[in-house]
Amino acid sequence: MPDEKRFLSIVPPESTMPEFTLRAVLLGVVMAVIMGAANAYLGLKAGMTIAATYTTAVIGMAVLKMMGGSLL
Repeated sequence: MPDEKRFLSIVPPESTMPEFTLRAVLLGVVMAVIMGAANAYLGLKAGMTIAATYTTAVIGMAVLKMMGGSLL
């Protein structure tokens, strides 16, 4: 195929990326405390809880993107 497009990666294959960073761990702990408290309050007040994992993941990715310095 003469029109074959070549894939260019943003991160070179030979580079290593840290899996856990201080920023990610601190954000995870803060979000876990906030969403855990909100979920416990809602459970005690209304008698039902929510799946906080999806909400936390979306908010966490948005915060990391706003902070900059990541591939998001």
